[in-house]
Amino acid sequence: METKSMSCVKVLIHVDEELDEMRMRCVSEYLMKIPGTAEVAYDAQRSHLLLASYDPTTVSAETLLRSVGTQGLRAQLVGL
Repeated sequence: METKSMSCVKVLIHVDEELDEMRMRCVSEYLMKIPGTAEVAYDAQRSHLLLASYDPTTVSAETLLRSVGTQGLRAQLVGL
């Protein structure tokens, strides 16, 4: 059986609000449920930044950004 490898790109999402670690974890877990999302990372020292790796053939950076918005947060794409 042939497996299709995922081609990932990264985007930096700047969240306007400062989030505590539990909230960052919740937002990260929410984003990970979106098909095509490979990884979401954050640094507790920079609690307003999320680094998302995703497959652009499956999901867009704009979809990830809108998903952050559905969590009641304001955010912008920074890009890499």
